[in-house]
Amino acid sequence: MEELKKLNKNDFIDDKIQIIIRNAKKPFKIGDNQIKALDNINLVIKKGDFKLIQGPSGCGKTTLLNILGGLDTLDSGEVLINFGIL
Repeated sequence: MEELKKLNKNDFIDDKIQIIIRNAKKPFKIGDNQIKALDNINLVIKKGDFKLIQGPSGCGKTTLLNILGGLDTLDSGEVLINFGIL
């Protein structure tokens, strides 16, 4: 989250930032249970960055990638790719 606060308009103008995920939330309902696949996820990916998404089964890795790929949507929050809202 600190990295999001440090962003300035020059980062966007110079194309240094490619992907921004802000306060991403995606719950699923399974029976009577609410599962928080994504809960307040924040991420900045700059041009040339290499990021690893790692975690146990069911922690939201595929959900996050599906949202980045446009196959699913967030319930709240936003994803910006090349400065356009996905």
